[in-house]
Amino acid sequence: MDGLDVLNSGGVIVAPSVIDGNEYRSTTELETLQNKPQWVDELGQDKTDSKKSNNQRHARYSAAERWGMIANGFETGQRNDQATSLIGWLLSYAIHPRTALEVAKVANNQSSQPLDSNELEKVYISVLKRETAKAKRKEADND
Repeated sequence: MDGLDVLNSGGVIVAPSVIDGNEYRSTTELETLQNKPQWVDELGQDKTDSKKSNNQRHARYSAAERWGMIANGFETGQRNDQATSLIGWLLSYAIHPRTALEVAKVANNQSSQPLDSNELEKVYISVLKRETAKAKRKEADND
């Protein structure tokens, strides 16, 4: 996402050291930086239960593969499937829907043949509707 750098105690871990021939530098004082949200840590954790029966649905892509989608884009021939999977995965962690869309846009822009922005929006809306309905059903089951 434009203007977002990921930092750790050792400094920038996701950023080029040179941008357009200029050395990379921070424009924000370290004291004003925000801590990463908890959902970032949770994305690397496997939410599957090893006791699930074989007839239950299993994730098509691993967490590592989804991180690869963000870093390297969607593969030609699998763009819609991968966008659907990535968006659904992000929303399953209760990440704000607009943030999930922004992450999907980053992945799409990294793709060698990106989806048309209207197509990505259609995928996003479809997944958002599905995940919203799923959350409502789960909430109703807990009542």
